[in-house]
Amino acid sequence: IALLADIHYPRTLHPNYIKSAVSLATSYNPDVMVFAGDICDQKHSKIVPSLKGLFDSASAKDGVWGTLGNHDHWLDAPAIRKELARSTPIQMIENRAITVERGGQAMAIGGVGDLWCGVVDVPKTFSHTPPDVTRILVSHNPDLAEDLKDPVRVDLQISGHMHGGQIYVPGYGGLLHPSKYGNKFCQGLVKGKAHPVYTTRGLHSTGRVRLNCPPAITIITLRSLA
Repeated sequence: IALLADIHYPRTLHPNYIKSAVSLATSYNPDVMVFAGDICDQKHSKIVPSLKGLFDSASAKDGVWGTLGNHDHWLDAPAIRKELARSTPIQMIENRAITVERGGQAMAIGGVGDLWCGVVDVPKTFSHTPPDVTRILVSHNPDLAEDLKDPVRVDLQISGHMHGGQIYVPGYGGLLHPSKYGNKFCQGLVKGKAHPVYTTRGLHSTGRVRLNCPPAITIITLRSLA
């Protein structure tokens, strides 16, 4: 799984930076590519930018998928969905799941809306997924792993939103974190109350400095324990 998040285009990000990041993710030849929200972000404007050409190199065997984040909603979520469908290969996967099959085995990858601004319906997302199938959940905000009230099994959640804490202090963690749970979900793999979460540092910092916390794309390789 190639995981990218927090692009916040066009807020100070040069188009070539985005193209380079997407091309790098594609070069790993992923089975699935996921964009985990905050794709667009316009300060002092409600105009959704054109995304034409930015994501043309995004490619994966089993599709390129995405969810929206809080900044997408604060801008114009319906218009961003239309622009993504018109100008990019990214397909929205909000409150539904797709199934990836390999060698007679299956895995479900589902997405939900943003925890702050969207519709989060995990039971609906996996309503057609058999109970024995591995479940990967895409949620922009990692806090969902603490706040989830529905008794629905999720094997791994992948998220963004946190930007790695932006200013990272060794031995302490990130200093800037839009989370109710401090720096718990700043970056990397941690155990949430409901299930494990991997949070990528993402590509952008919404105008703030990064220190000891470089931007990142994440490549996740899943292996069977059997």
